[in-house]
Amino acid sequence: MSKKSNLSKEQLKLAKDLKVKLVEQQLSVQLKTSKKSSNKTIFILAALLLVVLALALSFLDGSSKVAQVQQIDKSKLISYTNKANFTPPYSQLPKDLKASEEYTSVQPPLNSSEMPETLILQRECIIKYGLPLEVENEFGMKFRLIPPGQFLMGSPKNEADRTHTELLHESEIKYPFYLQKFETSQNTWFTVTGNKPAKEVKLNFPIQDVSFNDCLRFFQELNTKLDLPQHSYTLPSEKEWEYATRAGSHTPWHFGNDTSLAPAYVISKYNADPRYEKGYLLPNAFGLFNTHGNMQEFTRSPFFIYQCDKDQYAHSWDFKIYDGDHPEDINLPRNNFNVETRTTGRQTGLYFHDANNDGLWTNSEFIWSAKDPLDPTYKKDRDTLIWRGDQDRERDLNQFDGLRGITGNLYYHDKNKDFSWSPGEEIWGYNEWKRYKSGYQIVRGGAWPLELKFSRSAMRFTHSNNDTGSYLGMRASRPLFTLKELPLEQQSKNREAWDAFYKSTDPTDKNAE
Repeated sequence: MSKKSNLSKEQLKLAKDLKVKLVEQQLSVQLKTSKKSSNKTIFILAALLLVVLALALSFLDGSSKVAQVQQIDKSKLISYTNKANFTPPYSQLPKDLKASEEYTSVQPPLNSSEMPETLILQRECIIKYGLPLEVENEFGMKFRLIPPGQFLMGSPKNEADRTHTELLHESEIKYPFYLQKFETSQNTWFTVTGNKPAKEVKLNFPIQDVSFNDCLRFFQELNTKLDLPQHSYTLPSEKEWEYATRAGSHTPWHFGNDTSLAPAYVISKYNADPRYEKGYLLPNAFGLFNTHGNMQEFTRSPFFIYQCDKDQYAHSWDFKIYDGDHPEDINLPRNNFNVETRTTGRQTGLYFHDANNDGLWTNSEFIWSAKDPLDPTYKKDRDTLIWRGDQDRERDLNQFDGLRGITGNLYYHDKNKDFSWSPGEEIWGYNEWKRYKSGYQIVRGGAWPLELKFSRSAMRFTHSNNDTGSYLGMRASRPLFTLKELPLEQQSKNREAWDAFYKSTDPTDKNAE
């Protein structure tokens, strides 16, 4: 039995409190004396852990890393290997470029119907023009060969999240060009210009915080230092960018409709942490990286309704004036406007009275069709009054007699192709300001802070010439407008050389296994 204490309750409590304090002081001393050794132990353990992680990651290339983390079926993914490059015996390669020692050999996923055709286009371009698939210049900028071809630009009406400016239309690239494999890096920008405009300076990262005008100055310096005519290196046009990004696809993204595959190809809002790593994700069929997401990329195209000419009706931009059903239908002039998108219009014999003398039709100015298509004067008993204008509904028609008119920005749909306006033919007004905004450039590609839907192949953004941002960058294009196809004999020798080269490599090596 324990001996009973003679101390009071207050004394026992005081002794207990004192004992706790003594223990706390003892622990404090022990911690202070062991702090240095414990910190050293923690540091060693952390270092060992990092080494183990680095060794583990070293066994994973970009494609397998993405596929394993996201548990993606790799048979649905593009894969690639780096192989010795092929240089055609007969070549038209410009003097500023040389074939890279290695090139990225792209393999389409299983059951792909479009991508093999894309690779065939590249191969035929190599043979016909004598151009290596992958090249670089003296500044280390690597480029991929983009062959001529036709494609559907824009998006169909049933594509989710499409905008009204993504008008689907046939388009064509008539010349081969080289497009930079990755975005232009900060290091390249600094080497060419001597400037470091990025607020977050990391030379291996893409250039950022530059404007469209900054890009123009970069290319001026680059072309000068390479002793080339200006515009030899330039930003890609919007058409070049979308054609190269699609790489034969007709889907919202170059990898298809399956958004579960996106983490393998797109750096966007949901996986932005590794956004600047080269080769972290997979390329498209043309061998281009990061065309979806990562950085928004300037193009050299100003804001425009694609290549829609001013005499073509564009439903999103042009003003519906008259449906053509009944002349002088002042109550519902546009109630049955059925012109199809991009219909070509005519101006022959169609006039309006330019009351405010601005050269453009406005809603208060009446329109007529002249019996003599070259006589701009309205004659009441000869010509056909089409539209009085909203503000002239009660005006006596005799007051219009003898007024002179202009053709200006009015067009009509010449359905019967008789080169004159006929009842039943719609009339529209072309608005230059709506179709073309001077000082606004098309920007493509989505960006790391944005949602996946904003990285679609057809998605269009506009920025002022002086806009900058951490998400705005670029990649370079090297158009080859003047190249001609080689003589057939030389093409034949290039084909023989290519076949021998291709047989010497293993086309089944997919690097994703």
